[in-house]
Amino acid sequence: MLFLTLGMWLVMLVDFSRLQHLVKSSRLWTFWTGATTNFLLIYSLFYFDTLDKMPLLFTAYGLFILATIGGLLLSPRLKKTSYWWFAFPGATLGLILSLLPTDWYYLAGLFIACLFCSTINAFIWPFYKQDATIPPLNTRFVRQNFNILGTVASQVTLISLLIITNFLFNLHGRQILHAYYAHVPDQGLGQPLWITRLVCVILLVIVAAILIKRKLPRIFNKSE
Repeated sequence: MLFLTLGMWLVMLVDFSRLQHLVKSSRLWTFWTGATTNFLLIYSLFYFDTLDKMPLLFTAYGLFILATIGGLLLSPRLKKTSYWWFAFPGATLGLILSLLPTDWYYLAGLFIACLFCSTINAFIWPFYKQDATIPPLNTRFVRQNFNILGTVASQVTLISLLIITNFLFNLHGRQILHAYYAHVPDQGLGQPLWITRLVCVILLVIVAAILIKRKLPRIFNKSE
């Protein structure tokens, strides 16, 4: 499973330009937003539960709900302006902000990233409905399929990296999973959790940068 995950990300990063010619950008953005939001939610669960910060975990989930609703409300207003494009790098900036010291920076980054991910999903939904290659009754299914693919990719990557980093620092690959499942706080897991967050954010930012560079100028081109 570990090597399969690493191989998947390697193929995506090395041959992403070819992938973009085969898969429409709306699908790739759905994959990315699914991977991003799922990473932030699952990581928050591991991070705050393992370090015994349950009030912040509830705060993180509350911010996610507010960000999702806020993105849906923001998207029609933003799309009418010349600043609609900021949603794409904005989600990336939220991820970068989550790496700064203190938990409050992480929560702020989570909120910003999820807010713009929700906005991006609202932006690209019309492309699914206008896509003649998708049967009318399968539109939501196709979008959900790519969202699930992103979710699975982020979960497998996150858990794999948690095991690897914990083994490198503590010579115990399952310690962090035990702390989570048994609800036993372990402050010694702070460093592995931080390294895992860093690597996951780097992967997500790289993919987003490639998508923005190659597809952003055409995202509202209905002929795509």
